[in-house]
Amino acid sequence: MEKLGNGSITEVEAKRFLRREQPFPPMGKQKVAKLPSLLTVVAVTETTSGLISTLAPTQNVRFVAWAASVLGMPLDTPIETLSKLLIERGHTLTDREALYVAERTVRGEPTRMRTDGNANFYFKANRDGSVSVGYVSIDGLLHVRESSLSNNNVWNASRRLLVRNVDSSIL
Repeated sequence: MEKLGNGSITEVEAKRFLRREQPFPPMGKQKVAKLPSLLTVVAVTETTSGLISTLAPTQNVRFVAWAASVLGMPLDTPIETLSKLLIERGHTLTDREALYVAERTVRGEPTRMRTDGNANFYFKANRDGSVSVGYVSIDGLLHVRESSLSNNNVWNASRRLLVRNVDSSIL
């Protein structure tokens, strides 16, 4: 903006401001770079509690990156915010729901869960409002375990993530 000697702007600049005009003409359409998707929907299983999607990671990442991707949020979103939104938007599962999908997998249904002993993760709501990450391993037996959403391990892209109410357009 052009300023006068006393610090105020010129009349032309004031009129531009009042008309909400930009000081410089736009230089064509600006392209916004989109981050590559971290997850891909590979199967959807219908349950009495809704649709549960099996997602395949496209790269090695931490749990918080998966959560941010599912929510369409920036990767630096605080864990407390991610937890709150995962619960509010109905993306969490109970152990029972994850086991139900795993049992359907064992029966031969096309859920696309891993059946070689590798983990199939899911977001799990805790009583205190936080979210942890449960996981089911299928290797002839079903094993259920739990980890922290803030776990800093980098999980490889061969794993699976079960999520309810996925909006695949933001993945």
